[in-house]
Amino acid sequence: MSNYFTNLKVGYFVDYLGLIKKTIDKDKARLDKIGRQMEKDGVKIIETEDGTYNPFDSLSDEYWEVKEVEQLMHRTFISGVFAFIESEIYTVCRLIKTIIPNEFPDKDLKKRSGIERSLERMKLILKRDFPEDILIREDIKIAGIIRNALMHNDGSVNKQYLQSLKSYITKYPDLKLTLTQLDEIKVTFEYSHFMIDLSKKIFSELEKHHKFNF
Repeated sequence: MSNYFTNLKVGYFVDYLGLIKKTIDKDKARLDKIGRQMEKDGVKIIETEDGTYNPFDSLSDEYWEVKEVEQLMHRTFISGVFAFIESEIYTVCRLIKTIIPNEFPDKDLKKRSGIERSLERMKLILKRDFPEDILIREDIKIAGIIRNALMHNDGSVNKQYLQSLKSYITKYPDLKLTLTQLDEIKVTFEYSHFMIDLSKKIFSELEKHHKFNF
């Protein structure tokens, strides 16, 4: 596994997340400036024959649209990082199977798919849990729950995973994850950045096992 190319790919995600934040912050600052100017100019609610007109409504609508775009960008970003992690681990597993094909039989993994299958393969080859850190394994599990909700259910979390996700959100308030009343996950810049850190932790564990430095 090439540390150089893995770090290069992670670097792309770092740059992309920075661009998302810079673009969204710029739009929010622009709208805040307009709002302050409107207040300074004494803009007021107007009563007409057709009803009440609030000039601030259009500003609120535009701010809401920016927040929606921000949410969409972080949704796609998180899904992308998860797919990247999944792909890198699968690549290592494929290389292992090519070099030592009898090390782990596929028949033992039929009930698992995607990243779960790859992690189980790593566990079999190492004869220990992978990743070794139980907190990282929890992070991967929750990331999978969030990713599946974003990709397959428009952000709504499957009821069987709700309690685990709620406990995780309470445990890590700095990630600023929230659930709506309809159990829809709202992701954040903080969680997007966390996904980059998670990828680094996973790849660090891969790299420390010298038998995988192909």
